[in-house]
Formats: sequence, C-alpha cells, structure tokens
Amino acid sequence: MKHVLNYKAFITQEKFINENINNGYTKWKRKNVTIRGIKELGKTNNVYGSYGKGLYTVPLSNVSMARKYGDIYFVVNAIPKNPKIVQYTNDAEIFIYNLIDKFCTKHDKEYNKNFFEANTSIEKEMLELGYDGLIIKGREMVNYTPSNIKYFKTENELQNYYNDISMVLENKITQTILSVDIQPGHQDGIHFDLDEYADYINNNTSNNIIFMFNGEDLGYESLEEYQSWLFDIGVEEDVIENAIFIEKSYGFFRYPIDYGIEENSIADLVRYLYDNNINNSYELDEDTWDDFVETTDSYNTEIRDLLEFENFSSLSIPDLMDDLKKYYNYILVGGDINQCLKEIEIALLALDKQYEIYRKFTY
Repeated sequence: MKHVLNYKAFITQEKFINENINNGYTKWKRKNVTIRGIKELGKTNNVYGSYGKGLYTVPLSNVSMARKYGDIYFVVNAIPKNPKIVQYTNDAEIFIYNLIDKFCTKHDKEYNKNFFEANTSIEKEMLELGYDGLIIKGREMVNYTPSNIKYFKTENELQNYYNDISMVLENKITQTILSVDIQPGHQDGIHFDLDEYADYINNNTSNNIIFMFNGEDLGYESLEEYQSWLFDIGVEEDVIENAIFIEKSYGFFRYPIDYGIEENSIADLVRYLYDNNINNSYELDEDTWDDFVETTDSYNTEIRDLLEFENFSSLSIPDLMDDLKKYYNYILVGGDINQCLKEIEIALLALDKQYEIYRKFTY
C-alpha cells in the first residue's frame, strides 16, 4: 500500500509541537529568568545596593530599570529561593530600617546606621533571619547567596540553554549515586552506619552507581581489596559487578578551597580550563587570565590574585572530569565533605551537572 502524506495534518502537528515547546520555554523563563544591566561582563557595576550586598536583578517586565545600568543580559539562577517579599519600595525601606533599628537596640544603641555598618551588614542579618534575598514585586530583587549564575546576551542563547537542560531533564530517568572515598583507608573518619550505607546502595540498583576511591598509587587499597571490603560490609555481589569503579587522586582543587576562595569562582576557573583543554593554572599567561576574567560569570577575582603568580601551588584538571561528564542527576555520598567531596562538587558545578548531597552518608 502506498502511503500518502497528509500535508495539512503534518503542518498542524508540527505547529502543535512547536507551540508546546514555546509554551514550555515561556513558562520556564517566567519562573527562572530575570534580567540585569551590565556595564562589562565579569566586573561589578560599582553601584551601591540599598538592600545589602548581593546580586541585583529585575523581573523580565522591568527592562527600563535594567537598561540604566548597562547592556541587558538574561540571568538564570539569580532568583532567591527563600526571600523576604514586599509589595512596594517603601515597604522594603521600612523593613531595612527596622532591621537596622533592631540590631542597634540589641546593642543598647539608638538607631545608628554607621554603627550598624561598622558591626554587621544587611545581608548578614537577613541571612540570620532565614532570608537569602529580598524581592520587591515587579521592580527588583537581590540574592545574597548567588550560585551557579548564568548570563545570556541574546534570546537565542537563552533558548538554546533551555533546550539543552530540557533534553537532560527528559532523559535523566535514573539518578547517579556517586560514592566518594567510602573505603577502608578512610574508615576511621566514617561515623555513619556502614550496614545502612550498604542497604542504601543495594536498594538503588535501578540507578547508576559509581564508586570513586583512592587506590594503590596513593597508598590505599587495590580495586580487588576495595570490592572485597564492599562485599564484607553488605553490598551485594551483583551490585558490585554492575557498578562503575573510578580510581581517583585528590588535591587538584584543594589550594583555592583551603585558601577560602568561593566555590563558584573555583568552578568558573575549572570550567574555563576544561573547555579550553588547559590542564593546569600554571599554563595561564596574562592574556589568558584576562580572557578568563572577561568571559566568566564570576565577579570574584580573588582566584586570579591567588594563582596567577603562584610558584608552588596550582589548580589542575583531573581525568575524572571526563567520567563525570557522562552522567546526570547526581546524589553525592562520602567525604571528606570539606575536602575531597568538595572537589567533586566543584567539578560537577564546572560541568553544569545537577547534584545533591545525601548528608546521612557523609563524613
């Protein structure tokens, strides 16, 4: 039988699909995107923020306000998750006035803004109240703890980003359980119940399971010894056979972590090196450092100040980046939560991977 294409029906179906895609994009954009006027990407606007130090953006409808500060950029992940929300600018000013007054009263002072600013900050007091930002409906907002911020100059760039994350969301039916350094050589620092950990692993066989570990080259167990230990603590044999094992090093991001550089700034540099096939921060000259500052979303230049002329310590790109790139929707367990596990967090941030930490099984 000869099949004849119903052209009109095809056009109608294609239109329906496109409208659904556009509706999905529009809904996502309204919920997740704000705009910001920027004089020069990668640098602060050097404008005083009336509501504390943080990332200021405006709703999509307030282009005129954003334009006062520079070129318009779409911003993703700038909306605070638990903000103080007020209706009008006057409401925000009253709230901040009362915040300052309450602090001064607590310290037996009359209202004194200079005293307040010398001893604390708006963002610190707001965070202690449980607010990570402030939103004036329809006008502007500030996020005191911005993380994984992304800027897009054009609508087309923004929609391409949406298309990419939509594909990930549609395809990540399974999660990826990533166990980091839960092994005999670190057992003295592990304080959670290993039987419960084994049960957790055994009950997640529908997900990808990855065991990252320090191996013989670093003075720890061989792969066979590690697998035998997992079996001894209760991880089932078929789970071990089907799991992914990745031998890892450590310390590749530790210098800026230990120095106190903000993790998103470290992730910016890791992403820049990885995307440009640069293995180590030693390889960056003045021009490439300038390019890094100009092209990244981070306002924090401390990492350049720390590493540019460093002769003994650096930041390097580990081989495990290629392994992490293959999977999605990570759940992290293991440790040390402020050292080796933090390095894996930063690697995932650099790769724009979604993750969460299951703290019951961290150390």
